[in-house]
Amino acid sequence: MSDAELMFNKYTLRESARIQKICEPLHRYLDVNYFWYSHTTADGGFFSIGSKPDMHEYYFTTKLFVHSPFFHNPSLIQPGFYSYRSIQDPKFQQTLDLCVDATNVNLGMSLVMKQGGELLRFGYASDRTKGAEFSDRIINNLPLLKKFNQHFLSEMKPTLKSVHNDLVNLPIELGSAYNKPPKGLQKKTTCHDKSLFLDSLGLIEHTNISQLTRREMQCMQYLAKGFNSRDIADELELSKRTVQFYIGNIMLKLNCDNRLELIRIADLLNLCGYFEM
Repeated sequence: MSDAELMFNKYTLRESARIQKICEPLHRYLDVNYFWYSHTTADGGFFSIGSKPDMHEYYFTTKLFVHSPFFHNPSLIQPGFYSYRSIQDPKFQQTLDLCVDATNVNLGMSLVMKQGGELLRFGYASDRTKGAEFSDRIINNLPLLKKFNQHFLSEMKPTLKSVHNDLVNLPIELGSAYNKPPKGLQKKTTCHDKSLFLDSLGLIEHTNISQLTRREMQCMQYLAKGFNSRDIADELELSKRTVQFYIGNIMLKLNCDNRLELIRIADLLNLCGYFEM
């Protein structure tokens, strides 16, 4: 039995009832048919758990995961929000079709985050009957999903601690491909792409985001992290008054009525990896 199969049997299969109970609100309210969480360490140790055992088993026992761009070296993958059907890699798209045919799971979208050199990935999938409306639902509920992700990690903390003893070695599984740039994730983002991205988030009225200065963008990033003006000033080695001036300019450019609205936009952009584009 391979390391991937052992990982599945020991964690996703054994913990399936608990995982499904935690994920039940996702299915009930957002039509998420399959949720998964995966983690890749800086040296290529990998584990994954999911809410649909038959899908998880199929994906890992057939080794379809070796064709995913997200299992390459974490240093080659940027954080952000990814739609799987937009990834321009024919082999990867073929694996998505196989999953739909075999398990009725349409792998949809994934939120990729980084902690140091490690890669965290939260995935949301529908069944074959859901299309664009599912993607819209996920995008429109990103702040809610972020809170769910935190809840999931908290509820599964004991399991996630022990799973580090049973990591799959991705450099061995993928061979030389592990350190090669993954296909479909290297597309350079243009201003037009950013406008489309903002449109998909319902923020097209804030297209002036792309016109913010470097300092203003830094302020936005720190606002998303929960920093106040004094904290931001300390980080950027500026006066508090200068930071307040920048924030005032940002609010004017983005037509925000208050600071809370500005923080909501900053948090959403940070969550979706906009600042990494």
